[in-house]
Amino acid sequence: LRGVQFDASLRGGLYLSLAAHANALARRLTAGLEALGVPLLADSPSNQVFPILPEGAAEALGRSVEFEVERGMDGGRTCIRFVTAWHTPPEDVDALLALMEDLLK
Repeated sequence: LRGVQFDASLRGGLYLSLAAHANALARRLTAGLEALGVPLLADSPSNQVFPILPEGAAEALGRSVEFEVERGMDGGRTCIRFVTAWHTPPEDVDALLALMEDLLK
């Protein structure tokens, strides 16, 4: 019975559909960050996005949303990591981008 959840997720392409959703939202987030002029650590093909923010912006953002600090960078910058998931609504990505736009003004 231990593999039941894996069996269910692999049937009918469900796993691929869920992964495609997460990856599409990561691309949406990436495009929005790039439009805001936010540099990225790498062009990630997965559901992970690595923006590089001024330390103050990263600290302020951390009061409103959860993310992981990837590493400190030179010039008083911080690389953070966002991860989208199978259940991330597009509205959450849009709200995050709006918040980022306000913080970076």
